[in-house]
Amino acid sequence: MPTHEKRRLVTSKGDPEAEYAKIPPKKRFEEMGAQFIEAPDLEEIIEALIATHESLFGHLADRKVTGLWKAKGGERNGKLTLGMCVKPSGLAQYFADCDFVIWLAADHHRDLRSTALQVEACCYHELKHCGLTHADAPTVVGHDFEGFADEIIEYGAVRPGINYMAAAFRQLPLDIEGPSSARNGARTVEAAAEDLMEVLQREGHGVDGIESMTMSTAKKSVTIPKRGKGR
Repeated sequence: MPTHEKRRLVTSKGDPEAEYAKIPPKKRFEEMGAQFIEAPDLEEIIEALIATHESLFGHLADRKVTGLWKAKGGERNGKLTLGMCVKPSGLAQYFADCDFVIWLAADHHRDLRSTALQVEACCYHELKHCGLTHADAPTVVGHDFEGFADEIIEYGAVRPGINYMAAAFRQLPLDIEGPSSARNGARTVEAAAEDLMEVLQREGHGVDGIESMTMSTAKKSVTIPKRGKGR
C-alpha cells in the first residue's frame, strides 16, 4: 500500500509501517477449534477511530462494535476478503449483544504481512459500512464507488460515483517533484505510480490486461511495469 509520510496511528502506539504484530497465528485458531476469536486489539483501534473521526463516526459513539479475527477470509468474486462488517440479527444478535461485528482475516493479513497502518485502514474501511437508518436502526452501508480501472482509463471520471472518487483522489498529496522534495518527504512520481500499481494489483482491480502504467505531471512522465505475481 502507499507509504504515508509522518502518519501516526490513531492509537499512538508503534510504528505505522511496521508489520502488525498482533495477528493471531493459525495454530491458535486450531487449538481453540474456533473460526473466530476475540480481538481486543482491533476494538482498541475501532474505538480510537470513532473518537478521532467524530464527524464521520459520531453516530457510533453509543453503539457497540465488536472486533474479531477470523481464521480464513476467503475470496469474493476472485478477490481476497480482508475484512467485513456484519450487522447481527435474530439469534446471532442475541448472542453477539452488539450492533455491528467487524472481522479481519488473519490468514490474508499474515500472508500479506500487513503493517499496523494497513490494519488500521481496514478497520476504518469496515467502520464506514456501519450506518444508521432514519429510524436509528443499525444498517450496513454500501461503498461510495465500485468500478474497474479499465473503465476509468477508457472514459475517465464520467459515470456517477467515479467523479466523486476523482475529487477525493485530487486531494491526495501525490507529488511535487521540486528541489526540496526529498527534504520535505514528498513522494516522487515513480513512488506514486508504483504505489498505485501495487494497490490495483493487490486488490485485483482489473490489472490482468495491463502490462504497465504511465503517470505524468507537468515536469515528468514515468512508466511502471506490472509486478510479478510472486511479489
